[in-house]
Amino acid sequence: MMEKPIFNPEDEVPSFDLCLKLKKLGYPQEGGGWYWEELPDDVCLQSNPKQRWILSYLSSSQIIAMEDGEVYRMSSLYARETKPLVKAPSSREIERWLPSMTDTRRLPDGRYCCCGKFKVVGDTEPNARVEMLIQLRIKGIVDFKQMTNQVQEVLRDEQSAY
Repeated sequence: MMEKPIFNPEDEVPSFDLCLKLKKLGYPQEGGGWYWEELPDDVCLQSNPKQRWILSYLSSSQIIAMEDGEVYRMSSLYARETKPLVKAPSSREIERWLPSMTDTRRLPDGRYCCCGKFKVVGDTEPNARVEMLIQLRIKGIVDFKQMTNQVQEVLRDEQSAY
């Protein structure tokens, strides 16, 4: 039996399905960080031949954002075909979008509960947090476009101060 690595990126970001949901709801895809990347059809992993998506850590200089909102890898080990990436935000990145009164706790059964405006449960902390963020977006409480513009304004103000 193979031991689980000390640092497993899949424990640090939401599942692919939840990240895809976030993307469809307008979550910003640019900026670098963890991304779910689809493997080309002729590549398979020995460890899991059915796995189609892998996690890759990419800096902002390794990705390109297109006008249609899709983000692509600039150069890839699998460069034969380039497919859109799906941003996999860390718990910390997700936390920036959550209202300040949101609390995340580990339950006795090992799952996580994210409580605030709603109560959601996930098998990992990032999954619980992103489930909360998805609910907030669906209910119109969080607007990714508006928040992104506000963050960009703050960054511009900070840069102009220097």
